[in-house]
Parts: sequence; C-alpha cells; structure tokens
Amino acid sequence: MPTTWQAVHHDWEAREAGYWEAYFEGHGYASWVAWRDKYIQPLNLAGRTWNLYKIDKPEVTVPNMWAGAFKGWRHYYPEDVRAIQFKDLVKNPEVARNEKVAAVLANFSDPTTIIGFMDGKKMVIFEGMHRASAMALATRDDQKITGDVFIAVTEFGAEEAALFESTYRQKE
Repeated sequence: MPTTWQAVHHDWEAREAGYWEAYFEGHGYASWVAWRDKYIQPLNLAGRTWNLYKIDKPEVTVPNMWAGAFKGWRHYYPEDVRAIQFKDLVKNPEVARNEKVAAVLANFSDPTTIIGFMDGKKMVIFEGMHRASAMALATRDDQKITGDVFIAVTEFGAEEAALFESTYRQKE
C-alpha cells in the first residue's frame, strides 16, 4: 500500500514518544526530531517513494533482514564482520541481555511497524532494531511472534549503491 515519508515519520515519532528523551538530551539534541534528522537528512527520505507492507511470516522474514549500521549496535557484531543479518546478530548472547530487546520480547507490540530500505536484494532495517532483534531471538528459540508486523519500505536505485551500502555496512 503506498504511503508517504510524512506518514512514516509521524508514526515513528509517535511510537518513540517519551522513550528516548534522556538519550538524545544527553547527547546534546534539543528534540527527537533534531536527533533523528542527523540520520534522515543524508538519505533524502522525504523525496522517496514509500510503501507499507504487512509481513505475513515475521519469524521467517525478519531474521534474514540486515541490521542497520548504527554504532550503538557495532559491539554485538563479531570482530571481523561489518554487515550482519539479524539471524547472525542474535548469536551474540549479549543481544538477548539488551534491556530494550528483552522488554520487546516479553511484551511485543501489536501491531508494530518497522522501517526498511531495499536495493532489490537486501532489506535493511533502518528503524526497529530492537524489535527485529527480538523477532530473530524468538525465531531462534522457537517462540511464536503474535501480532501484526508491518514494514514501511523505500527502494534505493542502482546509482545509489554506495549510499545504500552505508545504511548497513559498519565503518572500519
């Protein structure tokens, strides 16, 4: 179903309301928007075409998606790995001990929407890292995800290969 960046952004902001204030304020940002704009602006998300899909089998699909390249997640990667799928990320036992991941796993939101980028081959999670990790852990542990999972997706063209790669490949 077609959607817009404005709708995706509004849903994202509403979902995170009251959740990250201490973090972004502690890092010198005046607001959630100012903090998130750091990631959004280089990607021209407002100028892209967006679609919203229901993920029919999140326990199968989500673990095969790629983790976004966020430095806060880098310490979960094996030392020599710069890009990782969630099914491999959750092999690190520290992921299961992450407070936010554990909280999501214990009380999964229904419905929930994550944000993804695609290049025709790879689906990268830009927003929803904790929920995607919880879904991958549930799959690994043979637990069922109950509730509807949606993904808002925009596609990167072949001419944007380097920009797309920067969304999932950690810097050296």
